[in-house]
Amino acid sequence: TNWKAVLFSEKGEIIRKTQISAQIINDTAGACYDPEIIWKSISGEIKKLIADDVIPDAVCVTSMAEAGLPLGKECNPLYPAITWYDVRSIKQAEFLK
Repeated sequence: TNWKAVLFSEKGEIIRKTQISAQIINDTAGACYDPEIIWKSISGEIKKLIADDVIPDAVCVTSMAEAGLPLGKECNPLYPAITWYDVRSIKQAEFLK
């Protein structure tokens, strides 16, 4: 439901956190996320956390459950990130199974 970013201290204490609503694209085919919107949203939230000249020692990225984003050779998105509850990839899932 939200893109979140959290800045932790070395002891694991939360210093700052921020979030923005995830923009889901719903259409007759199902539901998905636009990779460019994801990137702009998340990178914008990270910029808010490090606005005070904080230089992080590490960055961790977590996923969106079972949603996947296919990338090309140049790491460019090939298709929107399909949500876990979207049914349009059932044929591909059955093929892989």
